[in-house]
Amino acid sequence: MNDTTPRKDPPRSPVLRADGPSEVRRPSREWVGCPDDLLANATLHALDVKLEHRALFKTWTKFRRTLRSTKPLSMPEVTHVAKGIARVRLSAGDASGNHLQIRLPAMDGERFLGFGERFNAVDQRGQALEVWTEEGAIGLGERLSRLLTWLGVSWNPIPKGPTTSYKPFPWMISSRGYAIYLETTCPVFCDVAKTDDRTVAFEIAAREVDLVIFYDAAPKELVQSFATYTGRTRGVPDWALGPWNDAIFGEEEVRRIAALLRKEKIPSSALWAEDWQNGSWSFFGDTRWSFYNINPVGRDVDRSRYPHFESLARDLHGSGFKLLGYCFPYVPVGDPDFEEASAKKLFLVNGAGEPALVQIFTTRCAQLDLTNPAARAWHKEELSHAVRVGFDGWMADFGEYTPIDSRTHDGKGGLEHHNAFPLLWAKQNREALDEAMPNGDGVFFSRSAAPGQQAYTSVFWSGDSNTDFERWDGLPSNLPALLSSALSGIAIWTVDVGGYMSLFTPARDEETLARWTELAALLPVMRTHHGTHPRRSVQFFSNARTLAHYGTYARLHTALFPMFRQLVDEAMREGTPVCRPLLMEYPGDDAAWGVEDQFLVGSDLLVAPVIARSARSRDVYLPAGERWVDLWSGRVHAGGRSIAVDAPLGTLPLFLRDGGFLVLFDRHVDTLVRRSDVSDASVRTLDDAEESLAFVLTPSFVGVARTYDGTTLELLSRSSSSRAPALAHAEARGLETLPASLTKTWRRVARGQGQCGGLAVDAGSLRGSWIEVTGKRSRTITAYSVGTT
Repeated sequence: MNDTTPRKDPPRSPVLRADGPSEVRRPSREWVGCPDDLLANATLHALDVKLEHRALFKTWTKFRRTLRSTKPLSMPEVTHVAKGIARVRLSAGDASGNHLQIRLPAMDGERFLGFGERFNAVDQRGQALEVWTEEGAIGLGERLSRLLTWLGVSWNPIPKGPTTSYKPFPWMISSRGYAIYLETTCPVFCDVAKTDDRTVAFEIAAREVDLVIFYDAAPKELVQSFATYTGRTRGVPDWALGPWNDAIFGEEEVRRIAALLRKEKIPSSALWAEDWQNGSWSFFGDTRWSFYNINPVGRDVDRSRYPHFESLARDLHGSGFKLLGYCFPYVPVGDPDFEEASAKKLFLVNGAGEPALVQIFTTRCAQLDLTNPAARAWHKEELSHAVRVGFDGWMADFGEYTPIDSRTHDGKGGLEHHNAFPLLWAKQNREALDEAMPNGDGVFFSRSAAPGQQAYTSVFWSGDSNTDFERWDGLPSNLPALLSSALSGIAIWTVDVGGYMSLFTPARDEETLARWTELAALLPVMRTHHGTHPRRSVQFFSNARTLAHYGTYARLHTALFPMFRQLVDEAMREGTPVCRPLLMEYPGDDAAWGVEDQFLVGSDLLVAPVIARSARSRDVYLPAGERWVDLWSGRVHAGGRSIAVDAPLGTLPLFLRDGGFLVLFDRHVDTLVRRSDVSDASVRTLDDAEESLAFVLTPSFVGVARTYDGTTLELLSRSSSSRAPALAHAEARGLETLPASLTKTWRRVARGQGQCGGLAVDAGSLRGSWIEVTGKRSRTITAYSVGTT
């Protein structure tokens, strides 16, 4: 390129970027400009509350609060922590009472978001919520019986209602440009303009709490500030952004799944052997009606299923698979480890000083007391043993069952320790994994969560959803869960592909699996699961149709690695979640605030999963102020409206903002593990994939497209004839990673090779345009144009 040629500045908001956050678009509404503006209309009270609680099936906690007295308190002085962040110390002081209450005004049309992961909705106005970590629905279904149907009970889970959460946060974002965070692990009861439409009230089961106020910012900035304040994500290694596949039932079956994936050229970076310590059939034996129970009852490999586990691990590593296992923070009664840990006083205790027992389905267990250094050291030995036999990480399951009547080694009661335990559980796993794998190449993933946990947990998954299309606990519920998690600062979030629970609901069928797969492919981590009833639930390998469909979306997910890697790096720097609600990028579009079944990957890739059974089309809302390119048809649509989109089984509606771009791997890859860790020369690794990239450009894209490793493509100008590049002379050749139905309207417009230099431009495609690629390595670059008017 001629050095005297004037360069245009890079675009502010591409899907992938390395030059900082996109420009904030502020909504046209009155914002809270400083904490004094908010607190001027707030009221504070000390409450004397009789707090009663009882366990329901030893699974959920039923709270009953009786107000005995109330006393107004004056608002204390505001302390400014940083730009846009202030703290207020709330205290009952000399007032009698055991709880605090803060009441804030709720304006007409004001929306209230966040509160951690919530399956019921994104906007929680009109809801009563508890910040209390709990198990989900356990597969009970929206209609447990004919009696409940007759009574008209339409919510799930039973008996707590649809707002139960594995990851409840005392955190709220207002559409007026402020957010609040209550720094406490005690229960918080939130009345979000339910009792009084003009008031949001928080009751905290404590006499003191810090109220942190984030203000004068758009939702995206508020989330970034909250993530920075509590702890940004630590990210994941490259291989974790490739598909993970469930493989259980012993060595022979695990080897079969591994061989099938490689034979069918379906990318997979990890196998997940959940039953490495124990797996047992419940009720009906090894039949399609039986529940397969994963219940670790020891601290070693189950040699009856995995007699040569170490050899299995070595072989899988050589073929480009990482290996993941399973652990949880309980020890079953009757297990030899129970007697040892009990004698050493490593468990939470009850009032009598005995282990405080919890009920995990049909098994009574004691919970490790992670405030006790001896308990942490004892349990770390189990986790380090897992690494020694060959694991690269694990599911760190549960964390929601801390008994209220328990006490910890450091003197805390269960009421205070309950919400704190997920953070301690994550920290325990992080320390153990880092000590055993100091190279940082391991991953664990969590179900329960507390604020600040991203500093320890690599990946969060939604929880044990039903294997169906139920609104409150099936596939549809995972979209509000994704969006509320993102608004609560959870950057890397995923699902069980196909769901998990089918105890009282239908088992997973082909359509259910297909639609879950399509959703999961556009999440940063894509992980399959066998489900509670693996013999009657359809698996990705059940037949030729399921294998072909899963393979298509596993290849798409893997091809998107350059995008996911860039966005994970951004999350580590800025605290921005990888997947985002539309309102986070378009807060000035009022309609975007009401969209709870679509999401953005990064700034500009819009995903609209199909979440209704038998649906073969759906309405998609396109944010205002932009044009959007349908990546399947190539049609360009104006934003600010909903359009009907065809979505037959196998088609996930995807739209790219006109002016944005995508970067893809355009060659087949077996794994995202590095070549240095793979001994099988026939396996194509991340290094092979990085030899070639495809840039997909929308009609209005002009500027610089950057990838995660610094490679850039710069397009300085486009001729008027190239703004709608319906180019019949060039096909989307070379995109081995994507289905032809997706790329049928994509046209190759430039191709070149080299570390630095221009790309040859096909005649007639981009007249008057300059394209230059620079980067750290020599690779093939192909540019495609998508979008026709």
